[in-house]
Amino acid sequence: MIGMLILMNELDRVVQTEQRKAPTKTSSVKTSAKLALAIPQARPLAGLTTEHKTVDPFSPMQIAEQYLQAHREDFNIQSYHELRPELRRTPLSTHVHFSVYQDNVWISGVGLTIEVDPSNGQITSVDNRYRPFAKIELHQNLLPPQEVIQEAALLLGHSPANLSVGSTIIFTANEPEPAYIVHSRQDSSQMVFSASSGQLLSRSVPRN
Repeated sequence: MIGMLILMNELDRVVQTEQRKAPTKTSSVKTSAKLALAIPQARPLAGLTTEHKTVDPFSPMQIAEQYLQAHREDFNIQSYHELRPELRRTPLSTHVHFSVYQDNVWISGVGLTIEVDPSNGQITSVDNRYRPFAKIELHQNLLPPQEVIQEAALLLGHSPANLSVGSTIIFTANEPEPAYIVHSRQDSSQMVFSASSGQLLSRSVPRN
């Protein structure tokens, strides 16, 4: 699970770099004035008393989910795309990041991040990288993952037994396509292959 989260962050970094090279219609934006005006005033969760001083009276997760549900049409989020939230806290901020999935397959580089001030429940920014693209065919004309494992083993010089593979959707040439993520348990190397052609799309190696 930790390896997959590292890979998701690494792929998001690569995709964001490519997006900056070729701007699209759906670039990252801060909350617009129109959306900011529509943010409801957050209220403390019911049932809290003075005996619960250690409990955050505002739920950033709940606030972000309510906001996203209210603005789903504004962001043109397609019905076949599922958004899964993850709470990320730092000493300076609290974010709820929504990863996008189609048929339980993670889509790289198209998530949304909502920053919430936990002291008052107000949304302070929205980073929107979502793209309303057509549904991707994930079950036809794709290479079997075993072929990708074998190719990765040759390129890395690792035993196939030390490799694991998972599915994703990644943008290449500004178009989405199915892909395989190969992770090496031997040295944490990661490779991404096109699921239709077997072409190596990206490769990352552990830093020394």
